[in-house]
Amino acid sequence: MSKKLLFISFVVSLGGFLFGFDAGIISGVMSYVGPEFNLTDGQIGWVVSAPSWAAMIAMIFSGRLSDRLGRKKILLLVAFLYAVSALLSAYAITYEMLSLARMIGGLAFGAALILAPMYIAEISTAENRGVLVSIQQLNIVLGFFAAFLSNYFFNKYNSPEHLFLNDENVWRWMLGVELFPALLYFLALFFVPRSPRWLYLKNKYIEAKQVLNQIHGKNRAEKEISSIEKSIDKDKELQQVKWTDILKPSLRFIMIVGLVVGVLQQITGINAIYFYATSIFKQTGIGTDAAFSSGILLSSVTVLFTFIAMYLIDRAGRRPLLLGGYSGYCHKFTFMCLWL
Repeated sequence: MSKKLLFISFVVSLGGFLFGFDAGIISGVMSYVGPEFNLTDGQIGWVVSAPSWAAMIAMIFSGRLSDRLGRKKILLLVAFLYAVSALLSAYAITYEMLSLARMIGGLAFGAALILAPMYIAEISTAENRGVLVSIQQLNIVLGFFAAFLSNYFFNKYNSPEHLFLNDENVWRWMLGVELFPALLYFLALFFVPRSPRWLYLKNKYIEAKQVLNQIHGKNRAEKEISSIEKSIDKDKELQQVKWTDILKPSLRFIMIVGLVVGVLQQITGINAIYFYATSIFKQTGIGTDAAFSSGILLSSVTVLFTFIAMYLIDRAGRRPLLLGGYSGYCHKFTFMCLWL
């Protein structure tokens, strides 16, 4: 695996870091924003969940839009939206403004979650595609870890001894600090080439070959060029697929498995734990400082097991890891049922 390939994959996946950071930072923010704007429980829930709703909308259109404009252009737009969201969130003066700012961030990470894995898959080889695509997940959990760590320090220095921070502005700094990784992401994307597969689809063969030569070297690039050409030719031979085709017996089982896997991943409730981690830990009675530090421990465990999964994904295979993960889900639900 070349250093350039690793660098490009990491840069593109920084959108995942910003998603994790944005999703994790709100956990500590709501401890201050709720009283600041006198929010109801419903309003608090909307501020937290608004990005997820906007991300759902972005996911519907981002793939098709990137086919027309290119992966890189949309990723640059994603980085710009992250920066705008951070600034508007930090300067929000009303509940409505904060919600809108959060939704702009949701549009960004909804598109990033679709485009980053797509782009990485298009520049990587079959041998390292698994570990490179998983860098996206690594960046997401690192974003959560950075968010909890950032919240911990902002909360720690929000005291009478430190006149710079107080209950009225500490949450603005928590949200606004996201501007710095967003700007870094935006600038770093200029060092990323356009997707070679997209260039082939747009008949820009010379540039596509140049990109592959830079990433993989001349010998490997020839193999990747051949693979892309065969894949594109095969796609052209296929007739346009209708929505009703996914209900055919040959595809129905695969579709059901895919839907079940997606639902089970979300139904574990881990996202809700992350979004409300500080509030949940506070309700246990351990105190505010301990509640913020417990979020760091929670995200550290996720980072550790993500590294383990990245190491095993191209060695043990996807299926054993998937089965192992879902066996953990089953044990969790069993213990919950027994406890209830």
